[in-house]
Amino acid sequence: MTGTIVDALLRWRYVLSALLLGVVIWLANGIGTLSFASDFRLFFDADDPVRVSYEDMEREFTQSYTLLYVLEATEGDLFSREHLQAL
Repeated sequence: MTGTIVDALLRWRYVLSALLLGVVIWLANGIGTLSFASDFRLFFDADDPVRVSYEDMEREFTQSYTLLYVLEATEGDLFSREHLQAL
């Protein structure tokens, strides 16, 4: 069984190589149009309760996906050695 597969691959190696090269070129031609959408709204229907509540919260507050930490030293300079080591 494996002998016949090997014989067929060896017999048709040039045709299979050309076919494989053609498929690779055809697939590489479309690589420029490949994209990735990270918007989670694609996964939820427009009337999904979770999406609706998130969009309501977004309209109320902000549309930024940024998390901001504000630190304040209780005494002295925030950039002292002790405070920076604590961070």
